[in-house]
Parts: sequence; C-alpha cells; structure tokens
Amino acid sequence: MQELDAANVMAASATINTHSYDITIGQALLHDSSLGLAPDGGLTKTGGGTLTLTGFSAYSGNTTIIGGNLLMNGSITGSGEVTVAAGAMLGGTGTIAGAVKRATEWHPDC
Repeated sequence: MQELDAANVMAASATINTHSYDITIGQALLHDSSLGLAPDGGLTKTGGGTLTLTGFSAYSGNTTIIGGNLLMNGSITGSGEVTVAAGAMLGGTGTIAGAVKRATEWHPDC
C-alpha cells in the first residue's frame, strides 16, 4: 500500500490475509477519526505469509495474529492488546504500546 492519503482502521477492523505471500505495508494504519473516542476494530492478520508493518500506526483496537507472521518494524501507539494465536509469530524491531499475549489455542472470540 503506497501513495495513499490515509489508511484508516474502521469499526469492523482491518483484516489482512497474506495467504502464503510476504507483504510490507509502509503506510501508517490510523484510527478512523469519524469514530471519535469509540475504539476502532484494530488489525487482524490471517494467512500463512508474513505481514511487515513499517509505518507509525495509531489505531486503538486490538491486534490479532491468527496465522503466519507479523513483523512490527514501525510502531503501534494505540492502547489495544496483541493476541498471537498458537502457531503464529510476532517479531520485528519496532514497538507496540499494548500488552502482548499468546493464545494457547485459537478461539474466534478471543
């Protein structure tokens, strides 16, 4: 994703399925200002590939890694927590403001 005016995370979340591909997003993922103080839907990463985020993201919802890898080489400054499902991976050189937890098995309502 390049040359966008904005990449807003809305109430229903931003879901990115990398399938088996390695994808890099340099654009910051931002809280949709039309939501006001209400939290946005956060980011859900699915699929077996690697998603690398290099922007300075500021969405407020949770980050959920269901499959594959999420490499955070930028930052997430929102207050949402990060859940890493069994078999998935979180790594990178960046920073995450929210708490990180490992789910021992995946349940859709986690």
